Amino acid sequence: MKLCSDVIYTRLSMRTNVTRSGRNLSQLTLNGPIFYTEGAEFQDGFVYIGRTGEMPDPENGRSCLLISVGGREPVVRGLSKWERFNIVDRTDILTVFNLVQEVFLEYAKWSERLWEIAENDGDFSEMVEMTSHLFGRWIVLTDNSLEIVASCYGEGGSPDENPLSLEAVEMFAPDHKRNTMQREPFLFQLSGQDAYCYNIFYQDEYVGVISIQAEDPPLSPGEKHLFEFFAQFVFKAIRRSIRKSRGGKFSISAAFSDLLSCLPVNQRQLGQRIKELYGDGARWICVAIEVPASLKGVPIDYFCSQVEERFENGYAVPSSSDIALLIPLDDAEVRTNDHFPNVDRVLGELGVRAGISYPFSDLMLSRGFFRQAQHALSTLGDAAGVRRVAYFSETVLEYMLANASGEFSPEHLVPAELFQMLDENLFPREYWDTLRCYLDNEMNASKTARDMNVHRTTLLKRLERILSLVDMETPEERLLVRLWIRILEKDGFIS
Repeated sequence: MKLCSDVIYTRLSMRTNVTRSGRNLSQLTLNGPIFYTEGAEFQDGFVYIGRTGEMPDPENGRSCLLISVGGREPVVRGLSKWERFNIVDRTDILTVFNLVQEVFLEYAKWSERLWEIAENDGDFSEMVEMTSHLFGRWIVLTDNSLEIVASCYGEGGSPDENPLSLEAVEMFAPDHKRNTMQREPFLFQLSGQDAYCYNIFYQDEYVGVISIQAEDPPLSPGEKHLFEFFAQFVFKAIRRSIRKSRGGKFSISAAFSDLLSCLPVNQRQLGQRIKELYGDGARWICVAIEVPASLKGVPIDYFCSQVEERFENGYAVPSSSDIALLIPLDDAEVRTNDHFPNVDRVLGELGVRAGISYPFSDLMLSRGFFRQAQHALSTLGDAAGVRRVAYFSETVLEYMLANASGEFSPEHLVPAELFQMLDENLFPREYWDTLRCYLDNEMNASKTARDMNVHRTTLLKRLERILSLVDMETPEERLLVRLWIRILEKDGFIS
């Protein structure tokens, strides 16, 4: 979790006369403020407090917050990445420090308690109540039947003042129904008040919405960021509640599913669970499985259970359009470090197409490795064929080439001189074959002549023309030429 500077500014404004200038920072660490000392080096994301005139401007590349106490500092202008608060009053600097420290400690304590609740009893009411009091705004959690699961109305509020009462929600049920497809936070007006809403989904099924008062005063960017952080814990608690109601419990499978959904996971607890089951040094692969057309009507949970039955220690969970499978590797499979015959065999028995990631050891990184598996699966294309399993290790070069060019077309990446070789009137096709063979043979002319079945003199004449267009003296230059050739092949300029 990160704090935004506007949250600190709001708190300080309640206690003292403060002005602000510069960029609104959204990524402040929770390490607390630092007293500035002469010559200290500024660090990104930190808050520094010092007396007016004592703190110099940071380097322009630094993104930090400076709080000057007593008098007026020059206003921050231009494209600087840092921000400055000026405490105009002759306030004691220690008092300001304590005020800022209090904000950091309050949010750090809130974050820690959310972790505890989400990982244990998942008490929605406590989560909502503590957050409502912290924000000073009403918060309501509603399920997919428009029933209020948990609510709190801030300090001094009462249910009678709740703008999201069940009656109000039912009144706007048609609009609410249309909003259930929203995947991003959205504003929704109820009883003349704006609510900032976040829909909750479980396995692509809408299960509810968490809403917070969005006006009087308007919800700041920093508060939106913190509310979205809070919503992730609500999501996690709801998912845990649903699993529990279905006979589930905390497991590697649940953690894997949360990681794929970018939800918070207790790394310490996950590490302990892995150690209990697999000892130290566990290694994994991710598999992206395409659901066969013949099984599209089968409940996805049933299909996952069938996959897990085939992989004794595997964990299968639904993903957006695929099945995500996490498999622990035994020592023999780890040593191969490339292909996994047993995995190939079982996938073949299931009759599915799949992509397989690199092996990895840190389960917290599993989302990225599942994306590897998804990319490998995508290379199989739409046509049915014999090849049913693809490894990311086999497709990584194509992935790098596809993403390395960015906004540039081959005409912008490949030198015009090399494009001359595409003109068959100037360079017959054998020149391309000669260039590739020469690179494959590490610029050994004799071996290239034998492989091309041409006289050495003929080869040297060709190479002389080729080397007049491209430089290949250094390993970096040769690598670049190889990449150019692959880009031209990928885009169909040469075959």
